[in-house]
This record gives sequence, C-alpha cells and structure tokens, in this order.
Amino acid sequence: AGYESLRDFYLEVARGPANEIDPRVTRAQVNFDLKSGHEIPYVPVRFNGGREAYILFDTGAERNVIDREFAHSIGVENVWPGGRLHGAYRQSPGGYTLVDSLGIGSLSIHRVPFAVGDFEALHLRGQGPYYIAAVVNPALVLRDFLVVLDYGHRRIELVRYDAGGAEYLERT
Repeated sequence: AGYESLRDFYLEVARGPANEIDPRVTRAQVNFDLKSGHEIPYVPVRFNGGREAYILFDTGAERNVIDREFAHSIGVENVWPGGRLHGAYRQSPGGYTLVDSLGIGSLSIHRVPFAVGDFEALHLRGQGPYYIAAVVNPALVLRDFLVVLDYGHRRIELVRYDAGGAEYLERT
C-alpha cells in the first residue's frame, strides 16, 4: 500500500513541471537568522503566496519535509500516506504532498514536492522563538543558482548561473 501511495504521489508530480523557478529571475537575496550555537540558516519563506514561516535551509536534508499541521494551515489538502519519517532522534508518521509555491526573497518556486511529518514528534517545530514549518535542502535552487551563504551579514545570495553565477565557479 505504501508503494502504491508513493506511485500515486509521483503520478501527480509528473502532471506538470515541479520545482519550477521563474526564468526571468536572475538574482535574489534573502536574510536569515541563526539560533545561538547552530550554523543552519533559519530562512523566512512565503508559502502559497501568503503565510510566512521559517524553514531550515539544511544541506544535510535528504529531501524537503513540511510539518503536517502547518501544511493543513496553508490549505494543503491532499497528503498521500507514506511510511515512517525518521528524524535525527525521533520518528513520525510520514506522507507526501505538493506545495503550490514557495517564496524565498524575490524567488518563487512552484509545485514543490515535500515529504510530510509531524514536527512536534520530531522535535523540530519549536526552536526557541522560531516556528519551523519545513526543512529544505538547498539543492532545490542549486540546479539554477549559485548559492552564497554570507554568515557575517546573515544573507543568502542567489545568482543564476547564466547571469554571472558560473563565473564564480570558474575562479582559480
């Protein structure tokens, strides 16, 4: 049943472009916060064009994961059931969903696939003053953009490869 649910989810993902970024955006910049003692950026993101919440921009994340309660609060209705979702120390019931859009600074990404978990059970939701709605791997934007993390200014700069980002990669 779990594999049938996963198949149905990916059939839905295949109905149109996923992780689609507006090709007219060549640069974007977004500020982030850091929790004392951590180096994972807490990035404010607009979900479905409206509600803003923090994501963890985590290079160690195997996939994008959204909190089940938060997903329902932004109008995500279709969650395909899945197996257990494993966090660093805990587990939760899992699933899969598509979020219509993520707004990261001036960048808008459409039809973003997410695994779904219970962040309360995974001890991710409350991080001091931060409400964490999702964990996102930067690979979501690395396909199109050079991602520069500036910890000194707590800023993420995104430069499309064909608009100057490739030059950074070719430095000696």
